[in-house]
Amino acid sequence: MIKILRLMGMLWLSCYIPNLALSQTTQASISGIIRDETKQAVPGVSVQVKNESTGFTTKTATNAKGEYTFKELPLGGPYSVRALFVGYGEQLRTGYMLNLGDVVLVNIELQVAAQTLEAVQVVASGLRNKTQNFGASTEISAKTMN
Repeated sequence: MIKILRLMGMLWLSCYIPNLALSQTTQASISGIIRDETKQAVPGVSVQVKNESTGFTTKTATNAKGEYTFKELPLGGPYSVRALFVGYGEQLRTGYMLNLGDVVLVNIELQVAAQTLEAVQVVASGLRNKTQNFGASTEISAKTMN
């Protein structure tokens, strides 16, 4: 009977201990709101967080209220936060250090960027004149048939 109780106790511990290890977290996060020059929230902004010392990078997009959140980030730093959106200049904030349980708030205001379009030049390859060089195929023209 005692052996059965010990066995059940060991079985219970083997199921419980791995769950304890998985539940340990850093609770460190970076979040904020991205607005434009008129203080309106901007949804769909691409936001990237990078740990400059380790190279760890993660990305997300702002929700309908212009909010973004990065949870469970590795501790340390310095972290940089980069925001990109079409029609606005790239915004970069740097120098954020994360300790256990930190909740860092990084609000960003996007600035309209001057957009210049450059001409795109397309160059043809002259493929029509090189049909005889296509592997095992053989070109048969009217001249060849005569």
